[in-house]
Amino acid sequence: MLKSLKFYEVDITATMLQRFLISCPLLEEFTWIGYDCLDFTGGNKCTFIELFTCLSSVQVVNISWFDNRDFYAGVISQKLPTSLVYLRILVLQVCFHEQDQISSTLCVINSSPNLEKINLRLIRYVAQTCTTLLDPQDYLGLNLDHLKELVITSFHNYASEMEFVKLIMGKSPLLKKARIKLSTSVSVDEEVKMLRDLVYLQFPRASPEAKLIIERPKTLPAKAIKF
Repeated sequence: MLKSLKFYEVDITATMLQRFLISCPLLEEFTWIGYDCLDFTGGNKCTFIELFTCLSSVQVVNISWFDNRDFYAGVISQKLPTSLVYLRILVLQVCFHEQDQISSTLCVINSSPNLEKINLRLIRYVAQTCTTLLDPQDYLGLNLDHLKELVITSFHNYASEMEFVKLIMGKSPLLKKARIKLSTSVSVDEEVKMLRDLVYLQFPRASPEAKLIIERPKTLPAKAIKF
């Protein structure tokens, strides 16, 4: 009968985590926050896709700090084996420099037809350059008919991040708000270029009511643009 399961900095094996989730068929909310706490050694294997396959009844998912590349490996499909029809809110920490992380994130989004809110916190590993590109043509079948809000924190204005924003805005006919919180590394000149790319250059936008809000870190007020 457990409805909510939250782990904060808990040392646990990948196998045991899967057992927890499989034993909670009525789970509605799952949170995992912890750096390097999940043990993948000694045959303990659990991928990002396998984890979400155990969350078929969950309505809210919040996952941060799975700092293991093997966790995101092996994504060969654009959808999960089981659709996440109950998932309404998805909160993830993602590195858009890693193709496997981009593919894993979009696989979950593409398998969640009733998503209402996506909240991503973008990270970048030290000394890592961004060479990964997201091809929207790979996701022509993506439909986010219920998505109302998109929030992205620590946005660096890399090509893959921009393509992700355009993809989501182009597939969300009921989108009301897209809030982008810039990284401290983004200069004012880069912000101006980003605004030009998002506002003045034409790309498909499914929702005529979507409001784009770009926030600089603390110092300057947010800029709100209604398409």
